[in-house]
Amino acid sequence: MRTRRRFALTVAALALSLYVSVSAAAHRLDEYLQAARVSLLVNAVVVELNLTPGVAVAPSVVAAIDGDRDGRFSDVEQQTYADRLRSDLHLAIDGVALPAELTRIEYPTLEQLTDGVGVIRIELRSTFSTSTAGHHEFSLRNDHRPEVGVYLANALVPMTAAIAIRDQRRDLDQRELRIEYDVTPGGTSPIVFIVAALVALVGLAGILRFRRA
Repeated sequence: MRTRRRFALTVAALALSLYVSVSAAAHRLDEYLQAARVSLLVNAVVVELNLTPGVAVAPSVVAAIDGDRDGRFSDVEQQTYADRLRSDLHLAIDGVALPAELTRIEYPTLEQLTDGVGVIRIELRSTFSTSTAGHHEFSLRNDHRPEVGVYLANALVPMTAAIAIRDQRRDLDQRELRIEYDVTPGGTSPIVFIVAALVALVGLAGILRFRRA
């Protein structure tokens, strides 16, 4: 049952990635598409946010970033806008607000943004003391540019068996996402099984090679 559920979550995550890619290429000209993906860890949460302004919205986004209007995005301007995005995202676990730090900032060129094909990518990480075993709820609310924003939000498949996502709830426009999940002690990351399988395959290949020699 657990394996089936993890498979379903994997399919859902892949479907979301495909939907985000298609939406980014075909969203309306007067929308600011903002797609958030959440990775839950036992002692941290990572939020990836991709923002794609349509052609009609792009000038206001460019103006918000390019403060000195010199036609380029300086490091300071990129950091300033990323900080604004961070302040517009509200994260919490079990009702307790989580401070987050920016761990990645990527900007397209001004021309790409102006043409409606540029994607701004930021990553936020919030680290906290290890979650106690049991039931928890993570919440995310995006308050960035609601007058033109179109939102997507989803949880990624956990990379550790210690976390099991039970439910995801969104408001009508997906500005807010709530994820209910359980933490169990002693969970093992699927990566461990992958590494073990690779080691076994390498060992088997070595045995077969030895027998043929």
